[in-house]
Amino acid sequence: MIKFFRNIRFNQLKEGKFLNYLKYAVGEIILVVIGILIAVNINNSNEKRKQRNLQLSIFKIISEDMSSDTLTIYQMKRNFTFLDSVYQKILSGKMTNDDYSSCEVCANLVGMHNPFTIKNKGFKMLENYVENETQLKDSLTADLLMFYNQMDDLLLVINEYLKEDVHENLKDWKDNHNWFYLNHQERIKNDEYLTYLQSADFKNKIAMQQVLVIKNKKGILDAFNKNAKILMPKIKKRIESK
Repeated sequence: MIKFFRNIRFNQLKEGKFLNYLKYAVGEIILVVIGILIAVNINNSNEKRKQRNLQLSIFKIISEDMSSDTLTIYQMKRNFTFLDSVYQKILSGKMTNDDYSSCEVCANLVGMHNPFTIKNKGFKMLENYVENETQLKDSLTADLLMFYNQMDDLLLVINEYLKEDVHENLKDWKDNHNWFYLNHQERIKNDEYLTYLQSADFKNKIAMQQVLVIKNKKGILDAFNKNAKILMPKIKKRIESK
């Protein structure tokens, strides 16, 4: 097309029709500009489509992560219920030596910690996505980022508290009690160990674990599930709106 306009311009100049030449020259420029704008618009549309598809794929991963975590937390509820019943029985002073002899978990209540962390693959991908595509950040993305940041922070704190508490308990036993090196079967035959389980010191350690595990860790995980149940339908709706 450019060659076509070039021939027309040449003929118009050759015939001395400068005004007509000018019209054709302007027309050619306008067509070129329009062509560039169309190409840019198509490129922008394609890029936005690619970014939206990427965003939706990230939402799918977050949905899978969230579904897995909510199921795990739901399954943990039975364990929390059991732990709390043991905590309360110990603190009430109703545990006898025979009860302690048959309670393999009792010492582990204050001497072991299983940290829980949420699956954050999708969350990390969303963070990276937002850093590069801030213009596509919407309310759902903002809600997800705030939710995961808060949950990550809370779980990090409670896991650290539990880790420190267990470490202090084990160090105290190692430094102050001769039965520390014994295994469970040997401990339950040790009078010093059985006496210790009835002591105020052990009850204090149990009380601290109850606060950390039941009132804090369980509370955080309950909050995760409660908010996940609100967010998951929104994610599903967004994915299906593609």
